[in-house]
Amino acid sequence: MTEFSPESDIRFDMFIQAVKSVAGHRGIVYVTVPITTGKNHFILMRELGCSSDEVRSHHAVRWRTEVFDRNMNAAESWAEQARNSFPKRVVLDPSQLFIKDWGQPEYYELWQRVIVDFADVVVATPDWAFSNGARAEVDMAFKAKRRVVDLNGVEYSQADIMEYDQLAKETLRSWGWTEEKIDSSLNAMDLGSPTERPPTGIVNWARNEALSWVHEDLNSYEVEQRRDLGRAYYTPDSDDRRTQNGLIGPNTWHEKLDGYWNRMLTNGIASNRGQLELGSMLGASIAMLRSVWRIHGALSSHPEMELLNWKRPLRGRPQDFDYTNELQLSEVKSSVWSWIQTEYTMTRKDFSESHDRLHTKALEEGNPRAWHADIWDLHWREVQRLGFNSQEGKYHLGKFVVCIFRLFESVVAEFGSPPRREWRDHSRLIENLDS
Repeated sequence: MTEFSPESDIRFDMFIQAVKSVAGHRGIVYVTVPITTGKNHFILMRELGCSSDEVRSHHAVRWRTEVFDRNMNAAESWAEQARNSFPKRVVLDPSQLFIKDWGQPEYYELWQRVIVDFADVVVATPDWAFSNGARAEVDMAFKAKRRVVDLNGVEYSQADIMEYDQLAKETLRSWGWTEEKIDSSLNAMDLGSPTERPPTGIVNWARNEALSWVHEDLNSYEVEQRRDLGRAYYTPDSDDRRTQNGLIGPNTWHEKLDGYWNRMLTNGIASNRGQLELGSMLGASIAMLRSVWRIHGALSSHPEMELLNWKRPLRGRPQDFDYTNELQLSEVKSSVWSWIQTEYTMTRKDFSESHDRLHTKALEEGNPRAWHADIWDLHWREVQRLGFNSQEGKYHLGKFVVCIFRLFESVVAEFGSPPRREWRDHSRLIENLDS
């Protein structure tokens, strides 16, 4: 293959001109996202026991569904969250550009030019270190002295990036991969000498891992539904029907979430089964929050609730929602993710990770009282009292979700990320999970 020359392809120059015409000299926010490789690709390689090339050539349908489709769906969501974090900036999602007959060298050349010439911020999304494309882009950004941040805009140091690189490699080692196989699968990163500043972003590892797990879990349902490879158990319209059933009784969110909670307690939080029940509870609670947002309108932020003096339970008006409109669906999803992460940051001012781990340790020892008081008594009881259609009730609903996320993050920090759920037979729990 001959070396790619940008000057030989007019499409390259046209795209560069388009970026310049939109961003000018203000700079853009560039989002690193996996497209053809990434963690999903490695998981499928491990399951099938074959090489990267064999996955694509011999298992093309599964690679398309379980790697490419999931990556594309995730990329869209990550980019929307970046737009919420940088609301006044041009955010570029590279997954949306496809040029016939281009391969990795052409894309590398293009994105390097964009990052060096136009980006001043590069967003490293969760699990970026498993993607060769994302690794190359982060490498480019550091060499060009651009800011590299997480989805919330928290800046990573070189030491943080090197630590995430090692965490990805450690995951592959835990799968039994040799150093030679790891080195051939993940391209090297030449960040130079680490700065004297110690890692800062790495303290968010458990949060990013928890976010990535539930994000993947929710997106997997959507991919299975879109590809028609599984039964569409949970869809936006079916979720909204559940919301309209009220708060108490059969086929309600309370019944569903309470079932997950009790099965988590029965199996124990230290077990894979208990952790999956908790992950399912978190995914369902986010789906519930999206549903309430669609039907009763957006949630208020904490400052907005302060302006209301917490006295007026304003009633929302049921919304007319087009369930076939992907833009509307995406706007709700990104808004909910943004609200959760903003409220999570505020909550951390009052409740530290060490505080949560003490509660989780008590839960592991069979005493769920502390977490139950935070999740169910403090927030869910207020949701039941005020209803889904009041501003204060919706706010407590959001806080309920944030509390479950904090618990899940704490469990990830204590035990590592739970295994992924099995999708092809839609089984929530596989029989030999703990063997």
